[in-house]
Amino acid sequence: MSTTEAINPDDLKLPARIKGSIKEGLIRFLEHPHLSIILAGLSVILTLPALWTGLVIDDYLHKGILQGLPLLKGLTKSRFN
Repeated sequence: MSTTEAINPDDLKLPARIKGSIKEGLIRFLEHPHLSIILAGLSVILTLPALWTGLVIDDYLHKGILQGLPLLKGLTKSRFN
C-alpha cells in the first residue's frame, strides 16, 4: 500500500470486537444527551488562554480607528469611502 492510497477501515487488522466497540463508543458519544453542553464547555476551556494574551496588533488598529487617530497611509476608514 502506498502512502497516497486512502485507508479502508475494513482493512485494519483489528479484532471484530474492538472494531465494534470503537464504533459503538463513537455512536454513544455522538448520541449523548448533553453533548452540546460538553462541547460548549470544552470550547470555553480551550479559548480561555486567549483572555490573557492582551492586545494584539489588529487590536491597536481597531482602537486607533475608534479613537479617530490618523490611520496608516493608504488605509481608509471604510471600504465604502
